[in-house]
Amino acid sequence: MKIGLETPVGLVGLGNMGRGVAENLLKNGFRLTVYERSERVRQWATGRSGVRLTPSLRELGSLSKIVLVLVTDNRALAEVLYSPEGILAGIRPGSLVIDMTTGDPTTAAENHRRLAKKRVRFLEAPMSGGATGAREGTLILMVGGDPKLSRDCGPLFSAIARKVVYAGGPGQGQTTKLLQNQLSFTLFLATCEAFWMGTALGLQESLLLDVFQNSNARSYETELRFPRFILPRNFQSGAAIRTGYKDLKLITDLEHRLGMDLPLATTVRKYWEAVMDRIGGDADFSRIYEFVNGKKDLKTLAARLGRGPLPERTSVTPTNCT
Repeated sequence: MKIGLETPVGLVGLGNMGRGVAENLLKNGFRLTVYERSERVRQWATGRSGVRLTPSLRELGSLSKIVLVLVTDNRALAEVLYSPEGILAGIRPGSLVIDMTTGDPTTAAENHRRLAKKRVRFLEAPMSGGATGAREGTLILMVGGDPKLSRDCGPLFSAIARKVVYAGGPGQGQTTKLLQNQLSFTLFLATCEAFWMGTALGLQESLLLDVFQNSNARSYETELRFPRFILPRNFQSGAAIRTGYKDLKLITDLEHRLGMDLPLATTVRKYWEAVMDRIGGDADFSRIYEFVNGKKDLKTLAARLGRGPLPERTSVTPTNCT
């Protein structure tokens, strides 16, 4: 499949990630048909060269050789693809749908099969890098599907990502992304706990960050997330709590089905559930850091996370979750 700047591209989903992806495609010379679903989308498109708006998913499908879908979850993906006036109602045989949503690997494999029956090509390419990476064109994509088709998409992918990893066949891109999120969220919470404990013992956040970042404790958390979004208290990492929880539930449910109940992954999921109970799912997930203030809040972690007290040790958990 030959892909170049002349290839008609459609895009569905102009949220935090979608805006950055769209803007980088335009910056690199692609022309877009964008699904017009809100006044916010119309305002974004006003005065932008290379953008065509349509209120019809069917029409977007008919006008596009490649359709990028960046929606919230599998349910939203199914709606835009399979509804009577959805993308598949208008798309032509031989066209390509690229699902950039993080979702269930089993559902991704089923989407590959369903679209193949309609002679429509399909790739899953979930993203990592957050709204910042989408804006700066530094995403990493984890692609599942046909390897040649993944290579053919090189000109498109290079406009929005710094790295593209071919993960394997149908479902493998989503599996890789979920594992990446499992590790990322675990590192985030481990960093929160170290800061909680350190500040409870009278250490300054700036000192802790300096030590962690300049030692073998360094990570994306100490390099970017904490100094940019958490320690300045702006809490604008660009990802909602419910989005992170959706991904954690997908991976822990998958592990449970495989008979692999991993304790760290399960604990991280419980943290997210506690946060959603406390402040709802729409807040930025970096606000988890606000849950603990001082020694008093550090004494009931094990009980809140359902593990029971640790014998002769101080348990560490956010009491504010109760």
